[in-house]
Amino acid sequence: MVVSTTLGATLILLAVVCEAASGFLWRDGGAGEPRFYCARCDLRYTRHELGAVWPRTCRHGHRIRREGGFPMTLALISACVTVIAIGLIRIETGLHL
Repeated sequence: MVVSTTLGATLILLAVVCEAASGFLWRDGGAGEPRFYCARCDLRYTRHELGAVWPRTCRHGHRIRREGGFPMTLALISACVTVIAIGLIRIETGLHL
């Protein structure tokens, strides 16, 4: 059971890290210009297209909010690493009951 939990946490960690890294794919061909996403239009805009001050609005007048709050991806990565570490320690010491 400890081995399967450790393997499951490893797979979840891989999926979360890949999902977090996929944000780098929305760049303009290596130009390094980030794009801001308007969910209502389903379009992405560069910083220069939106203007320099907040609140930013897209071409159709929809507000694009700044992302904030606690990063849940970081919490999930930390939880997976903790489960993996505890699982490996329990397997190595023979404490898997």
